[in-house]
Amino acid sequence: MRCRLAALCWAVYSIAPGYMAAYSSWATGGFCLGAGLLALGAHFLFEGPYRPTAGEWAGMAAIGIGPLGLSFVLWDRAMRAGNASTIGSLSYLTPVLSTLLLAVTGAFAGSAGWRLLPALLLVMGGVRLAR
Repeated sequence: MRCRLAALCWAVYSIAPGYMAAYSSWATGGFCLGAGLLALGAHFLFEGPYRPTAGEWAGMAAIGIGPLGLSFVLWDRAMRAGNASTIGSLSYLTPVLSTLLLAVTGAFAGSAGWRLLPALLLVMGGVRLAR
């Protein structure tokens, strides 16, 4: 049930801005902050206590402000300005590119990277078929 709800939230988040009045894509940071605060509240209500270290807080802030935050802003801009189905299809290239980056940097020991080739080819074929 949670996965369906998450998928619905992501679909609404992705499609709704195209039908809304114009606003700055940088306002997306405020939406993300609100979602983060709700998640933090849910953590305190439903999970055991955990206190992040200063380094973990710094890491979370760096990821939120850096690559994760920027990806939400760019996704918002792309969904408002581009073709939603094309952008959705192209987003499947993210795991392909990240896996290739891991392979190039030597993160896979021995021939483990070559075992991923069929999966990468299937994803890329799906992207091509969807376009």
